[in-house]
Amino acid sequence: MEYPKEGIIEFNTITNTTVVISSTTSTVALATNARRVYARFTNRGGRLIYLGLGVDASKTGGLILARDEIWETTQNGLYRGAINAISNTAYTAQNLRVFEGYTDES
Repeated sequence: MEYPKEGIIEFNTITNTTVVISSTTSTVALATNARRVYARFTNRGGRLIYLGLGVDASKTGGLILARDEIWETTQNGLYRGAINAISNTAYTAQNLRVFEGYTDES
């Protein structure tokens, strides 16, 4: 049986990384990738994480993820640029889980 492709995101490769987020310096959570078709970020720490799209992350703006919150960029509003992160306060286990799906074609 063939399934319709509407709403389906196809990719050949997916990466799954954990990025330790600093409260003093913006950290690259995901580098620019022209082949990106999907990305998902999950705050696995106990403090707020701020995301900056194409700019250094700032504690005064950007996308905000509370503990266990998720943000995705998909085919509807896909962002392929660098995504940076910073935590609002120091915390020993401030981790951001990052998944990225991309195609083998440019």
